[in-house]
Amino acid sequence: MLLFGEKMENKVCTINVIKSKIVRPDFFMKLALCIVLQVSTLYYALNAIHFDYQNLGAEKGNLLMYLLMVFTDPHIAYYSVLLSFAILVSDVVYEEYLTKNIYVMYGSRKKAYWGMIKLTAAFSLFFICLFLLLAVTIGICGGLDLSFSFTDNAIRIWAKDQDFYLVRSTTIYLPVSILKYNSLLVFGMVIFKYYVGLILLAMIGLVFSTKKDSVQYGILAIMLNLLLNIAVLEYYGPWTFYNVGISIDLSGIFSYFTLQRFFIYDFAGIKKDVVILFRDTILTGGVWFVALSVIIYQILKKKDI
Repeated sequence: MLLFGEKMENKVCTINVIKSKIVRPDFFMKLALCIVLQVSTLYYALNAIHFDYQNLGAEKGNLLMYLLMVFTDPHIAYYSVLLSFAILVSDVVYEEYLTKNIYVMYGSRKKAYWGMIKLTAAFSLFFICLFLLLAVTIGICGGLDLSFSFTDNAIRIWAKDQDFYLVRSTTIYLPVSILKYNSLLVFGMVIFKYYVGLILLAMIGLVFSTKKDSVQYGILAIMLNLLLNIAVLEYYGPWTFYNVGISIDLSGIFSYFTLQRFFIYDFAGIKKDVVILFRDTILTGGVWFVALSVIIYQILKKKDI
């Protein structure tokens, strides 16, 4: 009974510590502003998918294609979703009061580390669920067909203009190989790798926030990651060294080191099968998670908390 009581007390304490942070007016104001940004982006995406399908004259756009669009379009990811995430996440997963209370509650640096990782994963889940809920709501209110299947003809028409490797219009950024698999399986893979990417972004912010005892450094680290992704996104060609006549395509390397492959499929071996791409991305995520975990834990070991 005593053990059960201690576990319940820890859970209540965790909730109270987190609540003490997220119920603050400044956090809610930032959350409201981020929701406005996302809603405006989703509304734009809704108009884009309606326009694309009207011009195509094939099937009508449905909810699945709309969701695949908002979770694979790099402009939506970098200029709206991840920008909002950067603004919110560092303020939640690391703050001096929050970290010290987690340490006091768990009683060791190792347990404190896992408490921070759980908080990071929980907030990332909350964020992606919020964005998904907003997208579904706007899609339904926007008159999209509620069907959750691929519009095969539309995908093939778009892919024909892209050498049949990448469906890349204003509507969708995905390998054409998605047509070989169940639509729910593909959608699940897209959402899951997006979620893993959010956790890793949060951990990057956590490294710098913990090191410098300031959330501003965590936000800055995530922002720099986004800026590097945007720089690569806006320049599609290889880097060329004219003086020596060497042309090097670094897009694949950047997809590993900037977490780009978690949020879009473009630039990262798009000719591969979508399942192989997903497997490679998750393996990359595992390497990132281990490396960031070691760094965060070493920082905690040296801190006076």
